[in-house]
Amino acid sequence: MDANTEYYIELLAKGTGKPKEELVKDIQRPKFLKAQEAIDYGIADKLLSSSDDAFEKRVIFSLHLAFVLCLISCAFE
Repeated sequence: MDANTEYYIELLAKGTGKPKEELVKDIQRPKFLKAQEAIDYGIADKLLSSSDDAFEKRVIFSLHLAFVLCLISCAFE
């Protein structure tokens, strides 16, 4: 595993509270999550609706695990 992949896995481990070994296993193939599953996995904090202040101010942080894991898995190539 290269340094970039190690770094991304370390960030995900800190952010999600999941062990690095589990994250390494999870990035071996695409993983698609529904909104609640992303919260349960630890990569999202909450769901926003159009009535939320954060949505109105366009302070939306959307992290799609498949995209992040794709970036990480690209480092394996």
